[in-house]
Amino acid sequence: MWLRFPLVSKLYLENREHKRKEQAETIGARTLSFVLYGARVYATCMAKTAIVLHHSDILNTYPQAERIIKTHLNNPKIKQSSAYHYLIERNGEIVQFHDEEFIGYHSGNWLMNVRSIGICLGGDFTREKPTESQIFTLVGLVTDIQRRWGIPLSQIFHHRDVKATLCPAYDLRGAIEEGQTTLLAKRLRTAETALSRPMRPERRNLLSRLIERLRGRS
Repeated sequence: MWLRFPLVSKLYLENREHKRKEQAETIGARTLSFVLYGARVYATCMAKTAIVLHHSDILNTYPQAERIIKTHLNNPKIKQSSAYHYLIERNGEIVQFHDEEFIGYHSGNWLMNVRSIGICLGGDFTREKPTESQIFTLVGLVTDIQRRWGIPLSQIFHHRDVKATLCPAYDLRGAIEEGQTTLLAKRLRTAETALSRPMRPERRNLLSRLIERLRGRS
């Protein structure tokens, strides 16, 4: 969004930019701060509170990262090396285009762009399904992002949830939920098996508390 101030002096803009940089250096990495610099509103820092899931809409191709970069750089609405933060290739490999704090133009909704991390799976899911390797990697990546940023499952969206589009044309969120449930059950079985073995009392207490937490999440 652009705001026009034709009477703002060059000196004022320079001073404003200096203050913006100073403020950005003192703001924590997970704090929202919109700073008016001249004619533009900048988001200096933003806590990531959501994840948006996409497909690349590129059929049965590997690798796709270079093609996505070229397409997005040539798109006048994007003009970024990639609108996404992450790409999961067809073989399950992860390509990270940007740091997670970066604002990518991936959702078609500015406020969602600011607060979300965009994850794209390579493929056209209107004509093919994601591979097992992609789903396995997606579950691990999303779980890790959720842990680090404190993002609940309710804040994981398909692109179609925030914009009128078919993307990603597959229930990726359901696949994540199913994968996390399976992983949780596996961890619980492992912990319960370990608890049946001889161990020091303090270790047994720690393991028992872990099992209680896992049961509470299952």
